Amino acid sequence: MKQFIFIIFIFPILTCESEKKERVAPQKVVSINPNEAKSVKRSEIFSDYFFRKLNTPDSVKFASVDELTLKNNKIFIFDREQGLKVLVFKLNGDFLFEINSYGRGPGEYIQPVDFVVDSENDVLSILDTGNFKVISYDLSTGIFINEKKFDFFTEYFTKTNNGYLFFNNNFQNSTSPQNLYFTDRNLNILDKKMPIPENKMGFHFGLIRHFGGKNETKLALPFHNMIYSILENDYEPYLKVDFGSKNLPDNFFDQFTSTGERIRESRQYANNISVFFEFENNVFLTYKYDRKIYYYLADDENKKSIHTNYDILQQDIELGPIYPYPKEIYENYLVWDHQAYELKNYLRNKKEELGEAGFKEFQESNPKLMELDQSLDEDDNPYLIFTKIDF
Repeated sequence: MKQFIFIIFIFPILTCESEKKERVAPQKVVSINPNEAKSVKRSEIFSDYFFRKLNTPDSVKFASVDELTLKNNKIFIFDREQGLKVLVFKLNGDFLFEINSYGRGPGEYIQPVDFVVDSENDVLSILDTGNFKVISYDLSTGIFINEKKFDFFTEYFTKTNNGYLFFNNNFQNSTSPQNLYFTDRNLNILDKKMPIPENKMGFHFGLIRHFGGKNETKLALPFHNMIYSILENDYEPYLKVDFGSKNLPDNFFDQFTSTGERIRESRQYANNISVFFEFENNVFLTYKYDRKIYYYLADDENKKSIHTNYDILQQDIELGPIYPYPKEIYENYLVWDHQAYELKNYLRNKKEELGEAGFKEFQESNPKLMELDQSLDEDDNPYLIFTKIDF
């Protein structure tokens, strides 16, 4: 098993190939060999699990859980691909309200791409890159409060102590393009950081979970094996993931220039760290290698780790179908999502595979899953799966 190694660098740290940052910064390094992933049982990772049905009135539907936040004993779900809405639920899954405001007027959006829950100021904000504005709503009611305009290309954002941090995903906004824009609450730019290398200009990528972290904001970039800590109008290296011989070569982005080539050729290397979570004692991250999705969990305090992938994780805990990426953490639970109709298909196939007698035994052995199935209809909303990390 691999363990975290603490290394202190007392020299200027190079970040994003070109920016030198003069500071003394502690940096963790974890070494991972994709070829050493082990087949483990779910029960070796998850000590408990439960499901959460998301109840809405017949008039309120949503298609997918593109982004998920749990705060203030509430569940916030962003369906940005199809429904173009944010839905708010109690922790038990009961519906509270939705923000569904497509348009170009005040409080309306045409291309919502991200949202932020600001518990301190009781505000929910949506980033609308179609209208170039951040729209704020009351956190308890969803009522429109105000909106602020900005004048740069961006794709993701999060709250900071002073205002907001925007991640620009390699969009060129000026002659000296930067990936991080720090603003105040009125969206006035306070600082720009993280220069975009010329060979990555315009190379955009999707992020499953762009900002993570427990006590401070962390940023993971899929094609750069570094997790960054976000500071006050600044950032610094936090965790470097070293895949050894499976790291992307230094000249990779010069060698392959088109997006299609880069995606295709990158499959022979380990990369795409697109989910990073911190628990009280544990760290969880995902990466991709050879078209497979890998999981790495480390308990830094007890010097333990688990390294596996989606395909070889043994299903001795019956969670039903589950998407490969978790979307959120809640206390010491990873939170995943899935579709009701896919659960129904899964159980129909299971019945055909096991036969009547075998399926009856399966039902008796998995009361939580069967209770969920009984509560769902084929065309119901997606549901959530909570798995408790304990290894």
